[in-house]
Amino acid sequence: MKSDYLVKVPDNVKPDGWGHGNQLKAGDAPVGLGYPGCQFRLPSSNYTDVSYAVNTTITGRMHYGPGTMRVRVKIEFVHDGEPSTFTRGWLYPVN
Repeated sequence: MKSDYLVKVPDNVKPDGWGHGNQLKAGDAPVGLGYPGCQFRLPSSNYTDVSYAVNTTITGRMHYGPGTMRVRVKIEFVHDGEPSTFTRGWLYPVN
């Protein structure tokens, strides 16, 4: 059974292959922008002035470990005028 947790700002998301993750920021409203918009913005782990438009979907159960809780997610990188790309990763809820 998948987790019933709802992803929110400022949860931490770490896409697979990234050295470390970052806290989610508020997304872009889709109205009048000419592209689909997104649930959240995910700041780059390498550049301080870059963030990515992302949507997240929980795909697994909560995992509990020593001092941490995490859940698997599918991450959609929303592109402007091009098809979205997808990856998997971990979401670390912030209480």
